[in-house]
Amino acid sequence: MLGADQGNSDFKNVVVIAHSFGDSVLTSLAFNFPNPNSINVIPLTTPLSPIANAESEFLKDISAFTGAKIFDMNNALSDANPNDFGINVEKIQVSRFSTTIVGNPEPLNIESRIEDLTNQKKDSNKIQKQILDERIGKLSSGIAQLQIIGSSMGEIKERTDRAEDAVCAVRAAINNGCLPGGCRFLLNVIFELCDKYKENEIVDEVLTPSLLKPFTMLLSNAGYSDDETDAIYLKLMQDSKLVYDVENQVYGSAEKLGIFDASLAVEQALRNAFSIASVMGTLGGIVAYPRDGVFEREQAGADIDYMNAVENPENFTNEANNRA
Repeated sequence: MLGADQGNSDFKNVVVIAHSFGDSVLTSLAFNFPNPNSINVIPLTTPLSPIANAESEFLKDISAFTGAKIFDMNNALSDANPNDFGINVEKIQVSRFSTTIVGNPEPLNIESRIEDLTNQKKDSNKIQKQILDERIGKLSSGIAQLQIIGSSMGEIKERTDRAEDAVCAVRAAINNGCLPGGCRFLLNVIFELCDKYKENEIVDEVLTPSLLKPFTMLLSNAGYSDDETDAIYLKLMQDSKLVYDVENQVYGSAEKLGIFDASLAVEQALRNAFSIASVMGTLGGIVAYPRDGVFEREQAGADIDYMNAVENPENFTNEANNRA
């Protein structure tokens, strides 16, 4: 299996992936590496796996992603040409225990390979399915790196938690499905409860305010007033399939606006809420502190000033000099 660094048209850096390498081969490659007139060959071995023929299947994954050719008894390595080195490879980063390949694979090759791996899952056990899912994810999704910055360690910790929540929500939506977003599902639950249990004290005084709180808090965090929240709520009551885009201030269907909530996240939130409520019901009393809106707005303003100072340090310096 071959891969090449496409940054150099002469293929000065070549990666060879095989099941194993002999000592004589490794010695020859090591002696040739310092020579500026020779090709730099980096040997990589296929990872071990409990799945039968996993090493050969791994080479097929790499071939589908990079476009490189697999050499075996029928295809001699001595007959290789530059077109066999993988034309879709942009960057290969090799470390001691892992290797990352970055490129633009052919969509048809990836779809065909994913279909083969999906068919292999049908006759696989639980462990093998997990390994196959991981391989499918690497072929289809790739790897994303998030860079989180903040003005303090507390802010960085909070933003890190938010990023982790977002990643977990996306994973949950992929694995367990999703619901119309913007608290639309909770509003539908309120309508069904009120329609089924009319003039019920528990529904009117406990369940309805509790289920409505995430919706009102969502709009409150976005800066909506109580009157605006009530108007949006009345609008959504007229159509059970309508959702509201808080950021863009438009109504529409969840599919067209792309606003969804992970089903598992909503389910876990309801379970946790009922669990906390059941514990609080056994207590003689609780101590609660209301939110300080003025303090939170001041903190938000300070965060905005900090971000402006980071993005435009010259304006921040001029403003400080004018104040002085």
